[in-house]
Amino acid sequence: MKPSNLLFDIIKSLTPEEEIYFRQFSSLQQGDKNYLKIYTHLAKQKEYDEEKVKQHFAKEPFVKHFPSEKNQLLHHILRSLRSHRHNNNMEAYINEQIKNIQILYNKSLYRLARRELNKIKILAYKHELFYSILEIIDLEKVVIDIEVRFDESDMIMMDELMKEKEVVLDKISDLRFFEDILNDFFVQYNKYSFVRNIEDKDRIEALLKKKESFSSKAHSSKKALLASNLCHTFGLRLLHRNKELIVAASDTIRLFEHEDSIIAERPLYYIMCYSFLGRAYALDQQYNACFTCLDKIRSLQLSPVFKPTALQISIFARSAINDSMFYLYTGQFEKHQKIVPYILNGINKHDTKIPSEERCTLYYILFMSYFGVDNYSGALVWLNKILNAPEKENRPDLYRICRLANLVLHFELKNHSLLNYLFKATQRYYDSSDDIYPFEKIFMKYFRKIALSTKKTDHSDGYKKMREELREAFQDPYQRFALEYFDFESWIDSKLHNLNFREALQAGRQIN
Repeated sequence: MKPSNLLFDIIKSLTPEEEIYFRQFSSLQQGDKNYLKIYTHLAKQKEYDEEKVKQHFAKEPFVKHFPSEKNQLLHHILRSLRSHRHNNNMEAYINEQIKNIQILYNKSLYRLARRELNKIKILAYKHELFYSILEIIDLEKVVIDIEVRFDESDMIMMDELMKEKEVVLDKISDLRFFEDILNDFFVQYNKYSFVRNIEDKDRIEALLKKKESFSSKAHSSKKALLASNLCHTFGLRLLHRNKELIVAASDTIRLFEHEDSIIAERPLYYIMCYSFLGRAYALDQQYNACFTCLDKIRSLQLSPVFKPTALQISIFARSAINDSMFYLYTGQFEKHQKIVPYILNGINKHDTKIPSEERCTLYYILFMSYFGVDNYSGALVWLNKILNAPEKENRPDLYRICRLANLVLHFELKNHSLLNYLFKATQRYYDSSDDIYPFEKIFMKYFRKIALSTKKTDHSDGYKKMREELREAFQDPYQRFALEYFDFESWIDSKLHNLNFREALQAGRQIN
């Protein structure tokens, strides 16, 4: 069986701060530490090769039981990460203190336990850690029960605790109300990023109205208010109501930035709010405001809150996607080519750790970047990565556009012998789909007449009819999403007016 790379991957995922903490944590141990020798060697390697590692330590006695030493190293790394998290995460710190208080109780040190309980309860309320508060209340009940026996307390305090518990449970219920709606929106966004039909629209709007009718729930705690605002922001993003989204996302960001601890609890949502805001500004042609949002996302890489690897990957993906969408949406393909090396480096660095939906979006961005500078062979490389990936790893909306973009690309490459096969395969795909959009039918109808025609005739009339019918179809907000990925209208204009795709796109975006 091939040795696992788990240990190596964890070592490579450590931040500089976590590495320093691990070494300090290890220095508390006395004596020779074989696991530290293995760590030092593995930290210098670019790829994991267990046989080479064993050869390096061939003269060391511990190599005979190398798997055990690897487990020891993994154990110490995880311990140091837990300890490091306790020092940097308030919820983790309070949970650890609760365990310490339980030890004090078991040692019959009730007064000391009471004193520590009072301290962490204040902290838990300050940060609205409601589930931790419930644990603290349960511990207080035990301590009070002991104090009553020694005449140091009375049962009135027990009644007050029970009332306090009910209040906390109500706050948790209010928060869960908004969390359930937010989770619904989050799943919808990750899968489609927009409402697909009138049924989706009615469902999202009904949930938003339901949320708005419970304002008292939203103000029962800071966390409930934030969750309520996040619901509103995500709902408007799904509904493509961009002008309202600018206001809602700005309000939500202000709530986040009121206290740093709130950002630390929901860092991914904070990133996404800036991402949504930047996109809304771009679509509203407020380009300076858009760039301000993009700069903010990039700056988060330096914040201690965003040091975890998962968040660094999210910042890379969101900043790369948003930067790219701005340049590509406005037809500034040459400028985008300058950031292509940054995107390629990020993809190579993070590889499969990037969520599949975002990874495929990055592939599509690279396809569009090369397509926009007429590098069609380069564009084909990235488009094939999407089309050859399992469909479940793609966003359904993106995958559909890729099927049509593939036809356009091979048409530009003049792969006429292949186009007939690709067209039939694409047609079969749409025939087997239950929810084909009118714009897809229109494109396929006219593309067949234009691209697959054996007659060398002027296709201006075909392009004009195609543009006219597509323009009418794109008046439907549930179809207009397609133009954010590939501007079919601009591509048709490029053919009608003998322009390249970039020139035709910029003409419609007020970009010089």
